[in-house]
Amino acid sequence: VSARRAEIRRAMNKAESEAGARAVDSLLNYETVKYCNAEAHEAKRYDAALRRYESSAVLTATSLSFLNFGQGAIFAVGLTAMLGMSAADVVSGAITGG
Repeated sequence: VSARRAEIRRAMNKAESEAGARAVDSLLNYETVKYCNAEAHEAKRYDAALRRYESSAVLTATSLSFLNFGQGAIFAVGLTAMLGMSAADVVSGAITGG
């Protein structure tokens, strides 16, 4: 799961960098974009990059939630098993409660 998360995170970072690069490129070349009347084209490119980033960010958050749930479930099962084993030892008299 962690390897898959790293893959998803890399994709999100790449999408974020791409969106930032699109914005910077458009701002640095403002006169060219304006002269060529390409504002709509640049806006579409930026929107597409932001959509890719948004979907990657949601996927990253979702995978983190699943990872946290799995770790919590493993911890809870282990703790419950230890509690059951301790309770059985107390009932049999092998150990005391205090």
